[in-house]
Amino acid sequence: MAFAHVKNGVVTWVAPPIDQLFEPGFLVQVPNGAKEGDLWDGTTLTTPPPPPPPVPQSVSKLQLKMALGNQWAAVDAAIKADPALLDAWTLAAAVDRYSPMMLGAAQALGFTDAQIDDLFRKAAAITV
Repeated sequence: MAFAHVKNGVVTWVAPPIDQLFEPGFLVQVPNGAKEGDLWDGTTLTTPPPPPPPVPQSVSKLQLKMALGNQWAAVDAAIKADPALLDAWTLAAAVDRYSPMMLGAAQALGFTDAQIDDLFRKAAAITV
C-alpha cells in the first residue's frame, strides 16, 4: 500500500516507500506506547529518570553544615587550616556555589563538581 496526497480527487503527490525516506537503521520497530525521550536497548523500552533539579546558586551555612552530616568535621578542619577560608566562612551569611571559598574547600577535600552540586541540592532541601 502506498500513501499519497489527494486534492479534489486528484493524486498530487505519492510518498516514496518508507525504506527510501530514511537511511538504513534510522527507523527501528519499538513497542506501542513509545514516547520521545524513552530509552530503547533493542529489547526493552524504559522511561528515563527525570533530570535532577537545578543546582541552587547559594545555601545558608547552616543548611550546608546539616547537609554534610558526618563529613562536617573534615570540612571544618579544612576551613580552620586555611586562614583565607576561615575568614570567608566566618564572615559569609550564605555560601555561593561558585565562590572562591566553596571552590577552595571542595578542592582541599577532593570533592568533584557533581558531589558539590548534589550537596547544594541536598542543602537547599533542608528547611531551617
